[in-house]
Amino acid sequence: MDGTVLNADSILEIMKYVIIDCQLNEGRHVEMGIVDFNDLINFVLAHEFFVELLADHHKILYKDLELALACRTIKLLIDLRVNKQSKNEEIFWRSFLESVREKSPFDLQLSFQGLYVHIKITGISSGRTHQETLKFDLTLNADALADILSSNQNLTKLSFESTEVHGDLSDIIPHCANIEELRITLNAGDVASQYEPLVNLPNLKNILVTGLQRSESESLFFSNLKKWHRPSSLPPLTLKIEDYLTDIHRPITFATFNSLRCFRVNETKAYYERKYKWKWNAIFRAEYDLSAMKDDSSSIEDSLATIRLGEGVKIKFIWSEGRQKLEYLNTIFDAFAANLSTIEELNLSELRPYRSELKGVRFKDISKVTEIQTIRSLRCCVSDVTGVQKLADLNKLENLEIYHSGDGNLIELLTKLAEKNTIKCIKTGKLTHEEVLKITQMRSMKTLVSRLLNEDDLKFFAELANSSIEEIIIMEYNNSIWVTPSLFYTIRARQLGHFDIWHKKLNFIETVDVSKITGLKRLCAGFVDAECAEILDRLPQLEDLTIGFIKTPLETLLRVIALKSPMTLKKLELCNWIGGSECECLTQFETLESLTCSLRNEMGIDHLANIQNLKELLIHRDSAPLTNLFRAFAQKSDSKLEKLQAPVTCSAEIREISQIKSLKTLNVDLTKMCDNLSNLSRLNELKSLSIIDSCGCKLNSDSCLSIFRYCQKLNRVDLGFYYGVALDLVSQVNNVLKSIRDPANQKPLKLSIFSVSIYPKIHVEDIDESILNVSYSYETKMGAVEIEFNSDNEDSDDSDSFDYD
Repeated sequence: MDGTVLNADSILEIMKYVIIDCQLNEGRHVEMGIVDFNDLINFVLAHEFFVELLADHHKILYKDLELALACRTIKLLIDLRVNKQSKNEEIFWRSFLESVREKSPFDLQLSFQGLYVHIKITGISSGRTHQETLKFDLTLNADALADILSSNQNLTKLSFESTEVHGDLSDIIPHCANIEELRITLNAGDVASQYEPLVNLPNLKNILVTGLQRSESESLFFSNLKKWHRPSSLPPLTLKIEDYLTDIHRPITFATFNSLRCFRVNETKAYYERKYKWKWNAIFRAEYDLSAMKDDSSSIEDSLATIRLGEGVKIKFIWSEGRQKLEYLNTIFDAFAANLSTIEELNLSELRPYRSELKGVRFKDISKVTEIQTIRSLRCCVSDVTGVQKLADLNKLENLEIYHSGDGNLIELLTKLAEKNTIKCIKTGKLTHEEVLKITQMRSMKTLVSRLLNEDDLKFFAELANSSIEEIIIMEYNNSIWVTPSLFYTIRARQLGHFDIWHKKLNFIETVDVSKITGLKRLCAGFVDAECAEILDRLPQLEDLTIGFIKTPLETLLRVIALKSPMTLKKLELCNWIGGSECECLTQFETLESLTCSLRNEMGIDHLANIQNLKELLIHRDSAPLTNLFRAFAQKSDSKLEKLQAPVTCSAEIREISQIKSLKTLNVDLTKMCDNLSNLSRLNELKSLSIIDSCGCKLNSDSCLSIFRYCQKLNRVDLGFYYGVALDLVSQVNNVLKSIRDPANQKPLKLSIFSVSIYPKIHVEDIDESILNVSYSYETKMGAVEIEFNSDNEDSDDSDSFDYD
C-alpha cells in the first residue's frame, strides 16, 4: 500500500473533530485543559507540525492549553528517560518545552512517591496549575534523576517519599540550584550524610524531613545534622522535622542544639465551625536554623534529649488530662528547662485535673515553667494565681494569654512585666483599674484582649490613651453601658488596626471618634442609627465589619453602608436576622466576598445570589426552607460561591445545593433527615464536606457512598450523626477509594465520624492508610465526656446493621 501524506488542511480537519469530541464528552470530570482536552493534547504532541497548526489556527485554545501541553511534555520526557531509558536529544519535545518556558514562565514541582512521580506546574503570571502523574516501570537511578533535574531548571519544589533511587543522591544535588523547598522521607537504613551538600544550595529555604521516628535512627541523624553548616553568605535555611506519633509510649529523641527554633508535640485537633470537636493524632515537630548550626559547640552526647510521655498524658504543646498527679507537670517542665534550651511556644490552656477534687489547675502546679527561659508565647488558665508574678522571670516573654477563675489579681505580675518592658500582647479577663494602669506603663504593648462588664471598667480603659496599644479586642460588653465617648476619644489618636467591642451600640459622637482611627481593618460593633454609618467611609482600610444586635431597621443602615463603606470592605457579619429587603440592599456591596447572617422567612432572600463577588455564605439560622435561595445560586452560571454553611430542613434544599457547581466547601446542619444526600455527588469541585445531624438521625452507607465515588477532589469529610453511622461505612468507603484514588497524586482523605448516643459498638476492617485516614469521636448525652476509642477491639457479626447494645 502506498503511503499517504496528509496536508495541513487535512490535519486541521482531523483536529477540529478531536476538539468537538472533547467538548461533547461530558463524562470526564477533571480540570479544563488536562482531561477535557486530553485527546487533543495527545494528538498535537505527536508531531511538532501539529503543535504549530494548533497555535496558528486555534490561538485562544492554544493559549488555554499551553501550560497543560508543557506539563504533559515533562511527563513524556521523564517517561522517555526512565521507562524507555532513552536520551534522545532530537525529539522536538525539548525545544517546545524550552519555548514555553521563555514565553510563559512557570514553576515546576516534582513529587516522587513510591512507583509514581507527581508533576505540577504553576504559571508565574496566571497562577494557573496543571498536574500529571507517571508510573515507573523500571527502578529510578541517580543518573536518570540527574538528567531530569538538569533539564528542568525551573524546578522549585522537590519531594521524595518512599521512592527507591539507585545510586548516591548527593550526585543530583548540583542540579538543584533553583530548588526552594525539599521534602524527604527517611526509611530504615537511609544515610543522612548524603543530604549534607544541600546546605550549599543558594535558593533553598526549607527542608522537610519525615519518617525519622519510624526509621529509628534519630541519634545517627542528629549526629550528622551537626555538620550541616549553612554558609553565612547564603539566605537562611530551615530544617523541619515532622512525624506522626502512632505510639504514645515510645520515647521521643531530638537534639537541643542552639539552632533549635521550635519544638512541638501536638495532639492536633479539627473543630467544626460551630458545634463539634474532633480529635486526631499526635504530631512531633522540630525546626532547626541551619545558618546557626556552626555556632553550636556542645557535643552530640550533651545535645540529645529524650522525652517519654507518661500513660494518660496527651500533649498539645504540653497538655495533660491529669491521670498522673498534677505535680508530674512540673517534672516535665524541669526536663524541658534542663534539656530543651530553645522552646519558644507553650500552650497550657487546656490543662484539666482528672478525678480530682480540684476545680482547676493552680499556678503552683505549673510553676516550673518559669525556668524555661526561651519561652516567647505562653497560654494558661489557672484557678489560683498565687505566685503567678514569677512568670515575669521569663525574660523573652512577648505574648501572654492568662485567665484565672478564683480569687486574686494580676497586679504583681503586671508590675514586674512593666519593669521588663518586653511584653507585646496580653489576653485576659476583666481588669481592675490598677491592672489597667500597669498595662499603660508597658511601652512595648501592642495588643490587649479583655472584658468590660460595667461603666467603671470603661472609665478605666480611658487610661489607654497613654499607652502604645495598636489593637483592642473587647470580648464581652454589658448592654447597660450606653453613651461613653471617652474611651473612643482617648484611643482615636492610636493607629489601631482591629477594634472589637461586641454588643456596644455606637452613637454618632462615638462613631466619629472611631472613624478617626484611620488604620482600622476590622470593626465589630453596633450602631444607634443609620446616621452613624454615614461616616464609615472615613475608614479607608476597613476590610471586615461585624454589626452587632441593634433595634433600628437594618435595611436603612445597610443602604447607607453600601454607599458609604470603603471599597476595601470584603467581609460582613450581621447579628440581626435579615429578610428580603435587607438581602436586596446587600446586592449593592460590590466588593463583598464573605457574608455571615441569619435569615427570616420572607420572599426575596434569593437576592443574595446577586451579590457580584460573593465567595462565602455562612447562614447560622433560618426560619424556613432556603430552596429558592440555593436554586438562585445554582442557576447563575457565573456564580463565584465556593463555601456554603447552612442548616438544611428538607430534601429539596439538598437537591438545589447539589447544583451549585462552584462549591468547594460545604457544611450542612441537618435539622431533618434527607433521603437524597447522594445528590451531593454532583459537586465535582468539592474539597471539604461536613454533615452534622441536629435531629437524631442515623446514616446508612448507600446515602453517601456516591459522594466519595464522584467527588474525587475531597480532602476531608466530617460526619456527625446522633446515632452514628452504619457499621460497614468505613470499609465500603475504603473499597470505593481504592478504585478511584491515586495515593501518588492525592493525600489520604481524612474521614472523621462523631456520634452522640449510648456507647457505640463499631467494627472497622483494615483500611489502606495511603488513601484513607479515619478518626472517631464519641460524646455522652450529658455532653461532659469526650472519648476517643479504638475500634480494633470491637467486633460485630453483622456489618450491615446498626448495633448499639
